[in-house]
Order: sequence, then C-alpha cells, then structure tokens
Amino acid sequence: MKFFKQLIVGIIFYSCSMLTVASEGWSVEKLLAKISSHAKFEYRYSEIKHIGFLQNPLKSKGVLSFSSPDILQKKVTFPKKNIYKIIGDRLIISRENKPQKEVMLSNYPEMLALADSLRATFAGNEKLLKKFYSLELKGNRLNWKLTLTPIDIDLIEKIEFIEIQGKKGLLKRVVIKEVNGDRSIMTVTNS
Repeated sequence: MKFFKQLIVGIIFYSCSMLTVASEGWSVEKLLAKISSHAKFEYRYSEIKHIGFLQNPLKSKGVLSFSSPDILQKKVTFPKKNIYKIIGDRLIISRENKPQKEVMLSNYPEMLALADSLRATFAGNEKLLKKFYSLELKGNRLNWKLTLTPIDIDLIEKIEFIEIQGKKGLLKRVVIKEVNGDRSIMTVTNS
C-alpha cells in the first residue's frame, strides 16, 4: 500500500512539473534558442569528479568557453594549468611545459558525441542532440533542467545521463553520470 502511495505521489509530482513546462509554452526548442542567443560565452567553473577507484574526488577550476558554431574550450587553472580546445572534430591539448597534442575525435566516437552534446546545446542544435540523446525538459523559463539520455550505441555503453541545469538562458550546473558509477559535477558562474 505504501509503495502505491509513493508511486501516485511520484506520478502527480511528475505530471505537475510537466504541466509547468507545457503551460508556459516552454520547450526544448525555446530553451536551446535562449541558450544559443549568445554566439560566444564564457563561464567560470568548478568541477568535482567522483571516480570509483579513487578514494577522494578530483577537483578542478577554470574557465569554460564556447564560440559558435563549434569551438568549445576548457581552460583549467587549478590544480594544474591545461587547455582543452575542441574545434570541429579536433581536440587540442595544451599542458604547462609539455608539447601540444592533437587528437582526432572522429577516432573516438563516444568522446565526439559527448563534445557534440555540449556544443549542440550551446549552439541550439536540437537536431544534433536528438541524434545521440532523448531529451527531457523539466521546470520553467526561470529554473530548468534538461536531461540527455543516450540513444546512441557508443554512448549507451559509457554514459547513463547528462543533466544540464540553468536559470533563464544561463547554465548553472552540468552533471555527467557514467554507467560505471563515476560522475562529474560542474558548477558554472558567469565570468
């Protein structure tokens, strides 16, 4: 009996949250248009990565930036200075006191799909997102959560979900949960 009560409460809560989205005419398309209204942006971030075989989480800080249509850069300032820049399907890695490396993401489909999920979100490319994920939007214009659940075979084996949270057209948090239990939580603020 208790289970059924919890189930009903859950269904009601879910239905109400979806009504909020529908009643305002709020949709994935409108959210992506709002996010992509800036051709270029920069966020300060702090990230915590929980990795199963490590006793303590890995922490980093830096700047995440995007330039339309497809340049995504993660500049790590703590604990070590590194720059990861994706242009098209090229990942350029610059590390302090080390030679620059270049990796073709087309050789690593799951990495390319993960990069494309962020770039497609920032660029407002719903069609590309739907190529790799099912999309679920909850909340309203002021406080929203977009959950990306993989449908692409390469991603299904690696990623359980990506959850992007924000307020209005601004990102606030990105959570990536991997199938093996590892997860990354990135909190962002406007620069």
